[in-house]
Amino acid sequence: MSSFSTETFGPTLLRGTEEVSSGEALANCDAIGIYFSAHWCPPCRGFTPVLGTKYEAMKAAGLAVEMVFVSSDRDQDAFNEYHASMPFLALPYSNRDLKATLSSKYGVSGIPTLVFIDGKTGELITTSGRGAVTADTFIEDFPYHPKPIYDLASSTDGIQSNPSVIILCESTSDSDKTTIDTYLTEIAVANKNTMKKTIKYFTGKGGGPTTQIRKMCGLPGIIAKHEHALVSNLKATEDNLGLRVYPGSGGWNCDGCGESAASTVNRFRCTEKCDYDLCTSCNTKLETGSSDSEKMAVMVILDIGGGGKFYSPSEGNATVTKSNVELFLKEFNDGALGEGEGFKN
Repeated sequence: MSSFSTETFGPTLLRGTEEVSSGEALANCDAIGIYFSAHWCPPCRGFTPVLGTKYEAMKAAGLAVEMVFVSSDRDQDAFNEYHASMPFLALPYSNRDLKATLSSKYGVSGIPTLVFIDGKTGELITTSGRGAVTADTFIEDFPYHPKPIYDLASSTDGIQSNPSVIILCESTSDSDKTTIDTYLTEIAVANKNTMKKTIKYFTGKGGGPTTQIRKMCGLPGIIAKHEHALVSNLKATEDNLGLRVYPGSGGWNCDGCGESAASTVNRFRCTEKCDYDLCTSCNTKLETGSSDSEKMAVMVILDIGGGGKFYSPSEGNATVTKSNVELFLKEFNDGALGEGEGFKN
């Protein structure tokens, strides 16, 4: 029985409406997910059924995992109703002090947030559990120890505090994306202990903050093809698509251009309930396809924590190849790229 379980979660947890011993409920786990969420939060309501399905699939695959819901609901009744929709454990709602402690310990600044900790030691594995469990390889990747590289759509862990090499390749071919994954992983592993600062490595294949990063670095916007079909929200109904529609809700942000839009504006939404939306203009651009120049991968180094700057490759070395990425990193490490540029508005 893990001694840290009681220290971390208190003496008891809830399984449904029944109180159970924390130590017994979390014994023999390889990893424990801590799910910070609330019923009043629309993104949480969208993610919770996904997490429940993933959890049940993980258990069916024989993974030694548990999840603990930590509520930000506004009262006991809301907590009870929300937890009833989940197949996993929960911290008792009355334990508000411990909820605050856990939120502070894991740096939770927004919800939904899913953290994974080691089930034997209690040490943090990742604060980017949402990306881990929604990946197609969520069974194979368990218990979600950090990988050498990530795509921005699945994780941005470390990008705020560490210089980050990012290869944006939204419109490149699938074979080129695979090639980039391969050599960027090799570079990340080779440079793990040779750089003056800890470097994070990312690809940007579409989704996540790719649009914002292009804007920050003054790069042209790209509308990447989404993996699922998109349908106009004005034609969609709860019955025929299972989409969550919030009539009269506030504005929303287009995943293509990043601009906010009113709830009355036509909205092209993912039919598989992904949090992916395009405005009419971006959907039209997607359907017409990218130009040859837009299909070229580009690379930048972001240093958000180092003063909000970005770095571009030196002249003549901008083509994304393994040797040019290696040179880009060497020049950054040696200070040969100068002071960098401030982010664009």
